[in-house]
Amino acid sequence: MPSLKLFFLHPDTFINSFDIELQNKLLIAEVEVSSIKQFGKNLLVFERCQDIVEHVISLRYADSVYEGVKQVQLDIEDQFISDAFSANILIDSLSIDNPFHENQCKDDLRNLYLFIVSITVGENEVFYTSISRSREEAYFIKFFEAKNKTTNTAAAFKILLNQFSSKRRNINHDKWYSKWKYDYEKEIKYTSFEGVDVWSLLRKFYLQIKTGNLKGFIPEINDEFQVWDYDNKIYEVTSPAEKKGYVSFITQADGRVTIKHKQFQIDQELRKENLIPNQDLKEENYIKFAEQLSGGVVFKLPPFRRKRFDVNIESLNTGNVYGVFMEICRIIDSEAMMVQVEIEYLRSRTLGPFERVEEEYDQICKFTEAFLSECSLVDLKRGYYSKLSFVKDFSIKNA
Repeated sequence: MPSLKLFFLHPDTFINSFDIELQNKLLIAEVEVSSIKQFGKNLLVFERCQDIVEHVISLRYADSVYEGVKQVQLDIEDQFISDAFSANILIDSLSIDNPFHENQCKDDLRNLYLFIVSITVGENEVFYTSISRSREEAYFIKFFEAKNKTTNTAAAFKILLNQFSSKRRNINHDKWYSKWKYDYEKEIKYTSFEGVDVWSLLRKFYLQIKTGNLKGFIPEINDEFQVWDYDNKIYEVTSPAEKKGYVSFITQADGRVTIKHKQFQIDQELRKENLIPNQDLKEENYIKFAEQLSGGVVFKLPPFRRKRFDVNIESLNTGNVYGVFMEICRIIDSEAMMVQVEIEYLRSRTLGPFERVEEEYDQICKFTEAFLSECSLVDLKRGYYSKLSFVKDFSIKNA
């Protein structure tokens, strides 16, 4: 059973910076837990136990001080830990060994903020920082890995401080997201022109991910499922050759538009993409804007409507996030339609270098193909058939 160190900090430690004297600012709990739900090199996932207070036996407050670090030992009867992270839950049920320290201890607990969790993996100690919670789970992202296991909490905290100065900019809200090959999209498509119940299909696929059938992956934290339904006004960039692609205008719910600009000469797996959201632009100005943005000659094509259901998948080991999209596209005011299942690399939630992006992408493609085969969807053909090709083919047939 893994042993964890929990680093709790007082809020004024953050306010005053990490260079100040940390006397009485830090509490470290060392516990053994059985509530680790998922564990990978990049992510640590705990179950949340609302009745944690029933399992707390005692809190022994150590009076000894190690270089400004005060150590707290938590013994938890059934070895669960989760909402104990908030500390306030513990207050009313604590049994204090030394009454002299009771008030001081309670005051400390009321003001704690869980900053870091560390876990021993082999001979190394891996540190994770809290990033998010859901109703059922608490999530931590890998912060760094000490190559040799530390022997005491003071040593662990010194390592922590040495690393923090170089990584603190990345621990702000949403700053752990980055992207491999920024400004490009990598995706493969499975296409059919026959009717498919994509909603039912996606629900089945989602359950495959939710129940752990894709080993090493979980639904993306707090962004696992999305529904999109919007019109696309699309303009092909016909020349020069190096500018080819399209510019499309997507109407937002607030009346503004998101502009999507893609550059590619043939349908392929890796394409340059630029998204510009929240633009105040009238439709009569679309063609002029498309010309200026693309730097090429543009041609207006028939608009289409896109209804899409997404499942986002996150790797526990690398933080890479991939989307599996199941959608129906229809030419507006026409019976023409296309069904596609798309697999796309989206982004990475990591404080380290990008790892195994293409390897995991291939793994998800194989898993999805096997799923589609099990669902007897043999008409879905693998390839790179784009929305631009779909609309152009329709235009040629109906010229």
